[in-house]
Amino acid sequence: MELDLATYHIDDEARATFREALIAHESGLYRCICRLLFPEIERIIGAGHRSGPMIDKLLASGEPTELDFRELFDWVMLERIRKHAYEQVWTEGERERFERDPVPNRHAAMHGRVAYSTHKHSMNMLILTDYVFRVLPPIEDSHT
Repeated sequence: MELDLATYHIDDEARATFREALIAHESGLYRCICRLLFPEIERIIGAGHRSGPMIDKLLASGEPTELDFRELFDWVMLERIRKHAYEQVWTEGERERFERDPVPNRHAAMHGRVAYSTHKHSMNMLILTDYVFRVLPPIEDSHT
């Protein structure tokens, strides 16, 4: 993952934050990964002059039946991010459901509803962040 960071259209702050998350993961500090990376995803999606919410824009690229295999994978991943990672968790039943799911949820993590503290949670958050950073289009240069 670290080697691919140089090819992504993200800034140096996002690269440094992701590297710190990798170090924390390798050190067994799994609990902090979600709390570190969800805000970084939000910061980088809002960086530059990106038009509209990036996840919604990427989801609007087409229906699964019209997409090739790579695009279908992207569509499925982005749907999972939209429907799971950014769903709000209010009730005890919702909290329990997200607690059982190995893919972290932003609302549950950031508001202490679920403690994502396992190797699997950490690894899934790293994969999710790596994926989002990989699919982002270039940030428009505001100096042109």
